[in-house]
Amino acid sequence: MPKVPYVPDNAALFLTFSCLDRRHLLRDAALCELLVQSILTSRRRLNYSVWAYVIMPNHVHLLLQSRTPINAGSVLRSIKQPFSHRALEYMRSYHPKAHQRLLRIEGSRQVRRFWHPGGGYFSWIIGGSRLRTVITYVNANPVRRGLVSDPLDWPWSSAGFYDAGKPCRLVVQWPDFS
Repeated sequence: MPKVPYVPDNAALFLTFSCLDRRHLLRDAALCELLVQSILTSRRRLNYSVWAYVIMPNHVHLLLQSRTPINAGSVLRSIKQPFSHRALEYMRSYHPKAHQRLLRIEGSRQVRRFWHPGGGYFSWIIGGSRLRTVITYVNANPVRRGLVSDPLDWPWSSAGFYDAGKPCRLVVQWPDFS
């Protein structure tokens, strides 16, 4: 993974990361819950706020802001690595065929991967109008993908928080739109 610079002051970090080969590995609610727990642990450890998120069947969008200087690669590792270990154990027990299809040969080793290799996509979001655009994009993703007709019907996003102030599985904080 290329060296990822620190998030600039007053910028939000927009991350997108995908399941291996863009497979729909996050269709199981138990795996989504494991991912939420991994994000919560990462958030406590690295001290950032989540401003928007969506867990899709084959990828994740996460918009956050750090209270301290933070490296985007560190955020990704702190979420993806612990989750992968738990998810692969879960899949071995409950989805053995899918678990077997995650086997890869890397050099002389056989490994199972949950996430697509690499750092995914990241960008810094500065400014209120751009921030609103990204939040709308994240929350509307399940509708654009044809999974639901209303963003509020997707249980794995921050859409309810922004529309009605409803609690989300992953606690979201109001962004600073300045």
